Amino acid sequence: MDMPLTAASSELSFPIEDVLLADIYDGNRLREIEPAWAEAMAASIDQGARMPPVVLRRPDAREGIVQSYALVAGGHRVAAYRLLGRVSIRAEISTYDALQARLAEVQENLVRHDLNALDRALFIAEHKRVWELLNPDAGRGGDRRSKGAVKRQSLHFGPRRFTDEMAEKCGLGERTVKYALALSASLDPEAIRLLRGSSIARNNSELQRLAAQPTERQVRLAKLLIDGTADTVAKARIAAGDAPTGEGDPQEELFRRIVSNWQRLDAKGRKRFMEHAGLVADRKAGA
Repeated sequence: MDMPLTAASSELSFPIEDVLLADIYDGNRLREIEPAWAEAMAASIDQGARMPPVVLRRPDAREGIVQSYALVAGGHRVAAYRLLGRVSIRAEISTYDALQARLAEVQENLVRHDLNALDRALFIAEHKRVWELLNPDAGRGGDRRSKGAVKRQSLHFGPRRFTDEMAEKCGLGERTVKYALALSASLDPEAIRLLRGSSIARNNSELQRLAAQPTERQVRLAKLLIDGTADTVAKARIAAGDAPTGEGDPQEELFRRIVSNWQRLDAKGRKRFMEHAGLVADRKAGA
């Protein structure tokens, strides 16, 4: 469920106090509140369940936030308390600035196991954006014209890499991170908006297929997936008139695989296939 920061709270200890819910700004979140989740949490709290404090920060005046505090972690807990009509909530008052708070919010979600494939890709991309702002020299290896600098880069000496950070803080491997960043970068922003919270958002294979389409087609295909016209990208392409004839037909797919494999067979392999299919006489059978 909506739990405290794993990466941050293990390293820092902040003062805890009761804060009025009216004094907490909880907008501009990466992940929207799921009403059913908030309601379930509210029911649990109402029955006496104890929740860890939420994490807050004091916003900078330049941010234009009128409330005294901005939420860092614990959106569903705040929503649950509001559903119950509570006036205040226990909170850790952090010393994070806006960027540090964003990084903590991302890390809190990435260590969870209930993120769908799309949200995970978006959170990793946001983590990279914020992390690079906080670590402008990380991974650049200094002067790339220097032979010594090049050697140090190849040995991964010097500045810390983003993938190292992800492995340590969130337990994600380099390959997972690279695939997620590629997916996030390839999807049209409007297509992302349409797909968030949908069944397709949980299907990494279908997301990859959509990302492989030209960006100008992705929104049209996403709409067909969301309105129920199609349940796969292949079927959405057929409905949109973008797919070659026969795409999405299992028999057509089998035929194409046979043709592809046939083209890779040598003369001996082709002859074996012909004999197996009964297209030529089997010499062994006739002997």
